[in-house]
Amino acid sequence: MLEGLEKHQELIQELRTNHTLQWEEQELQREEKQLAQTQSYVDGISGEVIVDMLDFLSKELVRLQEERRIHAFVLLAERDRRLREAEEMKQSQRRHLTAARTLIPGTHSSSTSPRPLSPASGASTSLFSQIIKQVEEASHNSKDH
Repeated sequence: MLEGLEKHQELIQELRTNHTLQWEEQELQREEKQLAQTQSYVDGISGEVIVDMLDFLSKELVRLQEERRIHAFVLLAERDRRLREAEEMKQSQRRHLTAARTLIPGTHSSSTSPRPLSPASGASTSLFSQIIKQVEEASHNSKDH
């Protein structure tokens, strides 16, 4: 029996080597499978993080665009308000000048003759007339520019 054992020792050794190689190959396949699963899990988590980040950035971009659009509307509204105020101021100035002309004798056409003024009233009227002329000149100059 020892003789048979010695004869087949080489075959037994080859079987053991094959069995060990198969076992190592199976172990390597298990490790590769586990590594692939781990990598898949990491990729999934990374994908979720990237999706969340892109979603946030997309919403932030929309918010910033909306903020800029609102700011542009505010600037336009302020410009329109300033233009309206300037026009109202011109109209008010015209009304005041017209009213002032009606109060000062000799600055409007009237069918009645003006009453004689006292020296103090005459000086006030003259000064007031000069002020009106200066305002009108300034108004005309601002229209030219």
